Amino acid sequence: MDWLTKYAEIPDRERIRRIAEILAVGIERYARQKGAASPAVVEWEEPSTAKPLSVAQLVTDATERQVLAYLERTGAATPRDFQQALGLSPMTVTRRLARLRSAGLVAVEGHTRSARYRIRTDFAGN
Repeated sequence: MDWLTKYAEIPDRERIRRIAEILAVGIERYARQKGAASPAVVEWEEPSTAKPLSVAQLVTDATERQVLAYLERTGAATPRDFQQALGLSPMTVTRRLARLRSAGLVAVEGHTRSARYRIRTDFAGN
């Protein structure tokens, strides 16, 4: 079940309230890390000074992180490449690539045995 289906029955007002709670907790934690007495006195980093995240850092699953890190190094790869380089079973590779594709992080070029996977960079349409 994806998160859209899971939370479809929750009214928009409740979703916004929950998001606001999560943001408030994040701001408080950030303030504590910076040693500020209150979140209002924290000086935020400018976006230009923040370090960009790699795509692999966006994923919590260790195997999917390995797959993305491999793609960052190689550019594009076939399922067999993942199996050989990472020591994964064919079914594990298939499942992980399907999840990464459905999340929109990985794109596929070609079909069946000639299929090559790469990290998506064309997010303008999203």
